[in-house]
Amino acid sequence: MPVIHVRSESEYETVLTKAADKLVIVDFTAKWCGPCQKIAPIYEELSNKYRNSIFLKVDVDDTQEIAMANNVSAMPTFIFLRQKKELDRVRGADPDALEQRIKKLGGPAGQPSFTGEGRRLGAEDNNLSVEANSSTSGSSVSVESAQRAMGVDESKPVTKINVRMADGSKSTVTLNLSQPVSSIREFICAIRPDQASKSFVIMTTFPSKVYENEEISIEEAKLMNAVVVQKMKK
Repeated sequence: MPVIHVRSESEYETVLTKAADKLVIVDFTAKWCGPCQKIAPIYEELSNKYRNSIFLKVDVDDTQEIAMANNVSAMPTFIFLRQKKELDRVRGADPDALEQRIKKLGGPAGQPSFTGEGRRLGAEDNNLSVEANSSTSGSSVSVESAQRAMGVDESKPVTKINVRMADGSKSTVTLNLSQPVSSIREFICAIRPDQASKSFVIMTTFPSKVYENEEISIEEAKLMNAVVVQKMKK
């Protein structure tokens, strides 16, 4: 099967949905990336060899939103999916590692695909709630309650920000463009009370940027409709 060049986020979602139980390999690449261009013909050969799998190519410059949603920070990165769940990933132009993963997750050429479990990508749960337990301090707070506490003024410009927590879960917060980046931290600590006492940063993944100054506004930080990540400090 020839490599499918994905041009938009909607096309990406459509292909993943139609893939059903098939293994999907996504090559995150860039025209300016030397290693990406070097491994490109090998990737094409693998797509013809392992015809029971689906091979996609995503140019990170043309579709940054897909790269950001998948936490891609280096090129090339190959992500392996089934039913929109990430099974594994390979960073760097390593043909042997790439083919080994294809064999492991999709089976040899012409063989039935292995079915595995993984973490679903792109799933947003706006009804998420946090339950207090022995390792969690503070009371349970739902995303809806945390959102209300943000004090958003609907009469002023707003934006939605997708937040990826350090534990892999996701949520979405709506904020005014004039509100500070620290509002994202407040939101995280509201739905994850145990995080309030921990040291972490707010960052984007592609391009990678850590927001050291959280007093600047969402607009100044250029976080409109962005995906941000909570990264724990070591």
